Amino acid sequence: MKRFPPHAAALWFGLLLARSAAPALPPLDEAWIELHTASFTLFSNAGETRVRQFGADLERLRDALSQLSPDLVLKSPAPTYVYVFRTSSAFRGYQRTYNGQPLDSDGYFLGRPLANYVAINGDTPGDERAIIYHEYIHYVMHNNYAALPLWLHEGLAEYYSTFLVSRNEAWIGQPVPEH
Repeated sequence: MKRFPPHAAALWFGLLLARSAAPALPPLDEAWIELHTASFTLFSNAGETRVRQFGADLERLRDALSQLSPDLVLKSPAPTYVYVFRTSSAFRGYQRTYNGQPLDSDGYFLGRPLANYVAINGDTPGDERAIIYHEYIHYVMHNNYAALPLWLHEGLAEYYSTFLVSRNEAWIGQPVPEH
């Protein structure tokens, strides 16, 4: 893990692609960290402990998917960057837009030829992991089953968004409280 100034070009390049108008960069005094796991690079201003847990949980989901479906292609040809914003106000400037207006969501996945980007509002009521899992499952399904109908894509993403691991057990398909 390393700390770096928030104006590092690599950090913001991908998220700038998500918007037609470039958002303001974060304040110079705002501390951001970069954390590497086996499969992901996470950037965050939400604190080291929280980001380490997100990274470990993503790796556990990836491991569970490999055990449940050994034929799934999980290795990405491009790096995957996960941005966890500490507050909704910090995330707002990087929210995707439609007709110039920010879309109402707490996270999104943006696939590009050179890299994949996941942006998450870390101030979401409930569990932010569900958003990260949901977006990651979209990516896995797209890479393995590009022609899935939207209803099945969303259904699988919601099903796996409830992933929970405790010691040597994992659960998926739990009820989604919002539904």
